[in-house]
Amino acid sequence: MKYFYAFICFFVFFKSYAQPSATELKNALQYGKGLLAEKRYDLAKEAFKPLLERTANNEWREYGHYYYAYAAFQKQEYAVAQVTLQELVSQYSQWEKIDDAYYLLAHSAFAANKLQSGVQTIRSIKKPDIQQDAYNLEAYYVRNSNDLSTLKILYSLYPKNENIAYRLYTLLAVKRDLSATEKETLAVLQAQLKLNASNTATNTTSPIDPTTPLPPAPTVNIDKIDVGLFLPLLLREADVSKQARKQQFVIDFYYGLLVAQEKLKEEGIDVNLYLYDTERDENRIKNLLNKNNLQNSHLLIGAMYPKDTYPLADFAQRNNICLVNPLTPNIEWAKNCTNCYLSEPSAESIGSKTAQYVHKTFSDTTIIYFGSQKQDSLLAYSFMNKYKELGGKVPIIKNISTLKNAFRVVSTDLSPYMGKPTKTSVLVATTDATTAVNILSGVQSQNLSLNIITTQEWLDFTQVTYAQLEQANVNFIMNNYIDYYLPAIRQFDAKYIDKSNILPSKFSYIGHDVLYYFAKMIKQYGKNFAEVSKTAPLKIEGLLLEGFDYRNGQDNQHLFIGKFKEGRLEILPMDK
Repeated sequence: MKYFYAFICFFVFFKSYAQPSATELKNALQYGKGLLAEKRYDLAKEAFKPLLERTANNEWREYGHYYYAYAAFQKQEYAVAQVTLQELVSQYSQWEKIDDAYYLLAHSAFAANKLQSGVQTIRSIKKPDIQQDAYNLEAYYVRNSNDLSTLKILYSLYPKNENIAYRLYTLLAVKRDLSATEKETLAVLQAQLKLNASNTATNTTSPIDPTTPLPPAPTVNIDKIDVGLFLPLLLREADVSKQARKQQFVIDFYYGLLVAQEKLKEEGIDVNLYLYDTERDENRIKNLLNKNNLQNSHLLIGAMYPKDTYPLADFAQRNNICLVNPLTPNIEWAKNCTNCYLSEPSAESIGSKTAQYVHKTFSDTTIIYFGSQKQDSLLAYSFMNKYKELGGKVPIIKNISTLKNAFRVVSTDLSPYMGKPTKTSVLVATTDATTAVNILSGVQSQNLSLNIITTQEWLDFTQVTYAQLEQANVNFIMNNYIDYYLPAIRQFDAKYIDKSNILPSKFSYIGHDVLYYFAKMIKQYGKNFAEVSKTAPLKIEGLLLEGFDYRNGQDNQHLFIGKFKEGRLEILPMDK
């Protein structure tokens, strides 16, 4: 037995030191290149491994390093690619394709969020044609970067680089609480960019003017889209059944995501969903972000409540990840995150867009009442500011929730218009049912014919019938309308019930559309949705609701008006 063991040890020793022949190495190179063409990157890496060794027979060591790094890059193993390429450029600086190696090294650095390393690597490229491609690559990543501290360093190193200057300017322009140095830098950048916009730039390190569109995104295969879900499931609460009822809207939203995930898979788009219970705890969210290697995610969805979303927004900004917060109209959390989005419109956008619609369609005078919630007052005052800017008049604006007898106050406010032709409208910014009844009663008591504009939540009030709403000429500001007669809705309902054993709610449809839309956009455009959001389609085939509009901001400003006519709710575009 001991002789057999000795033979095995000798055999292993001999094999480990046996050198492949030149022919075997050449065949390995050709075989690996074939595997690359077939996108079988794991096998390709194994094929190229012998070519990394420094042996007398290895004439293709440079190519082995390059192709091994390329396979690692395509698998998004950017650290492996960078180490391999660093060894290549340091040991074989005279290689005939050294500029190709520098280009791939820069691309690997950019993809790994190492902006400074990528920019500096590009300066080693000498061939004009590769240099041009490298500058386009640099422009893409620089103008999508949110790393303010690195951009400041790069601007100090390359002050004439227009892409660096432009991106630094855009981040400083939206930053709150600028330091004295940042204010000075912003002023210099403004002057520099104005000069470059009016004159042909010379001696610049970048061939792309900041006013021109971005070059196409560099090709990076996204085989699977990784999505982090940060939802307040509250699973560790003592009374789970009570919390389940309270958080049912979250469960509904989640099952909508699952149906969308299956639909995307049928269309050839694989989506991995990683679910985390936030427990409505900001510190827990920070711990989850630190422990779960989420920096390579393509999309984050959460955390429902604005307060809990701040750590997500900070993480998304630092790692250039698209973040969507569904179901909230609060946009404050997204102010310092350029690739953060709301699936709902903000109260400010609702007010501003509604003001434009009312002034153009109904009247130049509007009375405003608003409720006790912060979003109510934001909507009301955003409406008033935009309405007055357009030349409209607001003779009355009142917080109706503080009034002891709202019905009497409304009746008194509207009495001057009784019996007279009027083009006056009434905006009611509240989701409180009692207030809605008081407003309607006050209007009807004066027998007035005017337009009431309010939120879509009034459609859910059981204290008021649809007939009463039609008679009172109520117009609903809407952003999520579900047409239950559509075949797509019925198909979704069937799949949803099969998966969850309950009927879907409006949150289920929202969950479906949020994942379906953003996954499709990321598959088409990559992680950097921010640069294409201004021109992205509002509605794509497969959505259940009306779509997403990010042309003018980070909240979904796709709004329309609902109004009953002969008992049926009609949907009218707000932008007409």
